[in-house]
Amino acid sequence: MPQVSKETKANIFNSPPCPVTNADSLDTAKWVDAKAKKRFKIPTSARTLLPLNWWDHHMDFYLELLHNFNIGAVVDLFGSTNLAKACVYSTPPRPYLCLCRNLCHVSVLSKAVDTFIAREMGRAGPPPSKFYVAEMKDVVAQHLPPLDDDAEDSDAPSDSQSE
Repeated sequence: MPQVSKETKANIFNSPPCPVTNADSLDTAKWVDAKAKKRFKIPTSARTLLPLNWWDHHMDFYLELLHNFNIGAVVDLFGSTNLAKACVYSTPPRPYLCLCRNLCHVSVLSKAVDTFIAREMGRAGPPPSKFYVAEMKDVVAQHLPPLDDDAEDSDAPSDSQSE
């Protein structure tokens, strides 16, 4: 899920002050100790940011919907990046049309989809991505920082050691 700064989100939704509906995710107590880091899994990069859409589903959920209901095209009223990525990733790719609030929203949405495609072009697997291009592996590794979803969990003791 793309993360944006509070200022960017305010620019997108044009509602000063920007609503912070999930402010507890920025609570420092949730990542201070090792058990909290492991339980909440808030990556370092997301601790000062807000998600673009609060109630977005995982891309796999959208892939299942597209496949199970044989959906031919999608009109999205909220600009879900995971739905856009699912339309691109599905076989065959589905046309995707969304309503964006302004140019800032277009920029964030297109950057998220472009970054997803670039990462997939460099992902050898397993399983290999359907977009994989061998020459892109080194380019992606050089220009896109690695995803650090659970990077801080490595220094936390495992559950068996702490109990």
